[in-house]
Amino acid sequence: MSQFARRTDSPWRALVLVPILLALAVVTLHLWFVPPLVALCWWWGSKDDPWMWVLGILEAAWGVQWGAMGLYGLMDFPHHRGLVEVLWVGYALAIAGVGAVNRWRYHRKYGL
Repeated sequence: MSQFARRTDSPWRALVLVPILLALAVVTLHLWFVPPLVALCWWWGSKDDPWMWVLGILEAAWGVQWGAMGLYGLMDFPHHRGLVEVLWVGYALAIAGVGAVNRWRYHRKYGL
């Protein structure tokens, strides 16, 4: 039996753990971690949907964008910290809300 046939689906790892680690690697400029993490995202992705791992990469990109928005917001508007924090958290809640509606309304398993 080949290694490819032995891989198991682990959507929590592919869609939560690896995107968080990817965002952390990019934000901290440890870019040499990115290729192995992308490989892990593919490895733990679904066998039924071979493109699910791309969703994990997109989630990491959203995480990096969200972090950059907060950082630049605080740098550009240091005297409006409360407003920047509310908008920053509100953006994250809006994205989470859209994802929840997508799952509940369309009964999607992984959000694809």
